[in-house]
Amino acid sequence: MTHLHCHNCNVTDISSLEVYNLPNLQTLNLSDNSIHNISALDTDTLPNLQRLDLGHNNIGRDGCIILSNLLKKEGSTLTALLLAHTNIGDEEAEIIATSLKHNTTLKTLDLRNNKGIERCYRAFLKLLVDVSSIENTYNSNHTLKSCCVGQYLRNDVLDRVYEASALNEHGGNPKSIGRLKVIKYQLNSTTRKNLCSIQGIEHSSNPFADIEPILLPNILALIGEEHGQSELYAALLPMAPELLLLLYIDREAMMRSIMESNKARIDALAKEMAPLIAQNAAMERRLELAKLGDRKQAVVDGDEGGSGERS
Repeated sequence: MTHLHCHNCNVTDISSLEVYNLPNLQTLNLSDNSIHNISALDTDTLPNLQRLDLGHNNIGRDGCIILSNLLKKEGSTLTALLLAHTNIGDEEAEIIATSLKHNTTLKTLDLRNNKGIERCYRAFLKLLVDVSSIENTYNSNHTLKSCCVGQYLRNDVLDRVYEASALNEHGGNPKSIGRLKVIKYQLNSTTRKNLCSIQGIEHSSNPFADIEPILLPNILALIGEEHGQSELYAALLPMAPELLLLLYIDREAMMRSIMESNKARIDALAKEMAPLIAQNAAMERRLELAKLGDRKQAVVDGDEGGSGERS
């Protein structure tokens, strides 16, 4: 047997199903039961289990620890873990998040409609994008592609979680995903500062201090290419003057380049504004003509009224 579905079967203890006799089991659906004991899963008897659905049960903290042990095991085969409506709080969610730090198999996690909110979101954001260093960002979890941890009310932290899991979905292999995350979250000063604040990490104006000098030109080239000259200049400032001399960067030329870029944007905006200004001017003229017409009509009406009185 490879699939076992016990949806809404009044099961309270998994051991009663004797799952330990099903070594080929790949899918186990135990949703909508009254399960409070999943200790039977804390064994090596389900070596091929890929999809586990425990939704709408009350597995508690002990259950999360058991699941955490499964996810941390070398050679874990779980690719989908569904835990919606399982009365999980922030502490339990953090246990699950920690267990996934080195997991490379779980692709889908559903923790929707549980008690965990802010700490839960932050734990999974750090799992997916740890901005404490460039190396940690590069080595963050690259496997979790569908991470549903949020409630109906969205916020900035939860949006970042979904954004990072989307990078895992579309980023390709782990190396390319790591590179994308470094570019997106470390090489943009505003984004990095925001994530440091969310994760409670002291923000450094120079995140490249521990990077090998020989790699810096490539990193700086990426900043300029992906985020523009202003971000490149922001990255160079804390490294100057040594780095500027090393790379033969002309700061004045760079500032002029930024100014030229800004002027081009201003000119483009001016072109967009020109038709609107012309339209407003035309409408002003029409309003003046309308007012003039009203005044003339008022004079005519007044003359007619006066003639009637004289006659």
